[in-house]
Amino acid sequence: MALDTYETEPLPDGHPLLKLPKKIKDRTSLNSHLGGITFQSLKHMLSFVLGNYVHALRGEKSLAVVNDVE
Repeated sequence: MALDTYETEPLPDGHPLLKLPKKIKDRTSLNSHLGGITFQSLKHMLSFVLGNYVHALRGEKSLAVVNDVE
């Protein structure tokens, strides 16, 4: 199991997730929500945004439509 988003970051001392039993803790990864902030991910996001901008200028559909309106 992996968790990367918490109500309070970093997890405060004594938080129940930090007190998991060993057999669960050994199969669990607790990380801050910064895993996506790398040069590679920022480069990918910029490329995606610019690609969508080009699509919009051409009057084409967005590359990632969430709520399509017809």
